[in-house]
Amino acid sequence: MKKLILIFLTFTLSTSFAQLDKGTKLAGGQLNLVVNDMYYTAFRFGNSGYEKYFGISIVPTYGYAIQRNWILGMQATFGIENLKFNGGGGAYTFNQQFTDIGLAPFTRLYLGITNNQKLKVFGVAALEFNIAMQKISYPDGFAPTSHSSNTTLTPSVGAGIAYFGRKTSFDLSMTTTAVRVGFYKFLPYRKK
Repeated sequence: MKKLILIFLTFTLSTSFAQLDKGTKLAGGQLNLVVNDMYYTAFRFGNSGYEKYFGISIVPTYGYAIQRNWILGMQATFGIENLKFNGGGGAYTFNQQFTDIGLAPFTRLYLGITNNQKLKVFGVAALEFNIAMQKISYPDGFAPTSHSSNTTLTPSVGAGIAYFGRKTSFDLSMTTTAVRVGFYKFLPYRKK
């Protein structure tokens, strides 16, 4: 497994690197690691004495360079998280399910910080729309199943750092709504 990871990193982080020239397209995705109260779901999993939980929140992303190092695009959010709580010792049990469905237009402006332009910092701004849903059920009949939802439209701003490999980019960003890690493929502009 370690050899496969090393081969993958060697291939993607080779000497040639992606450029963000005007007309370049960006396609990829992000993973929500930490979220604010706008979202219910993030990447997490665990198993403690009384709790079992698993969550994943992916953010497919597509963008277009309108100028060199300036991207406009759209991202969607799809997240699901499950929590099972077994109180033990006679306490009640419950299952909690969270779902996020969102959409956000965004813009990014990159600035190279190394001579070879492989490492860049960027500013990001977005208008994030999200529908967050929650369902709580009690398998032992302690209480009836409950449902709730929350719809939010929030502007977000933040910054990040990106590493450009061979036609790909890896980044870490922190905004007012989430901390995300991303992977993208760049498709160069082709003149007709």
